[in-house]
Amino acid sequence: MNHSTRLPVTLVTETIDPTGLAALESFSRVAHPTQTDEISILQEVESANAIIVRVAPITANVISAASNLQIIQKHGVGVDSIDVEHATSLGIPVCITAEANAASVSEYKVFNRGRFGAIHVLGAVLVER
Repeated sequence: MNHSTRLPVTLVTETIDPTGLAALESFSRVAHPTQTDEISILQEVESANAIIVRVAPITANVISAASNLQIIQKHGVGVDSIDVEHATSLGIPVCITAEANAASVSEYKVFNRGRFGAIHVLGAVLVER
């Protein structure tokens, strides 16, 4: 048995930061579906111990097809595309990356609400011109 077959398998459904992907590859064999639809994910998920997902559908079918699945990690905060109820019924935790996009959301709200004056967002000063 070679080293790569002993590593846990992580299915990464969409693009993630290259630095994070490199770190993941240091302790896991990373698999990627060819597309982000359910059929493509089903073709890759069987041996997955973990799934990292952004917006791809992680349905009951996908979860059930992954007989070694131990965790589903949302790369973000919303879990609308994940069948959390089914995962929970199988004892598989669904995790989010809380506050991962807090700065982006704050900046979006500031610029789209027409605020005036100097505004501080994570140490940066945003000034209306």
